[in-house]
Amino acid sequence: MNSPRQVAQAVALMETHIPPALWRDLKDHGLIRADTPIPTV
Repeated sequence: MNSPRQVAQAVALMETHIPPALWRDLKDHGLIRADTPIPTV
């Protein structure tokens, strides 16, 4: 990262909420391994 702005953008992306249902769908469709731990909340 070359600037404070890029760092801020990266932090914002890391803080983006991903709904638990999306993680389950990814597993159910084989897009991530079945044994991958996923968030539940």
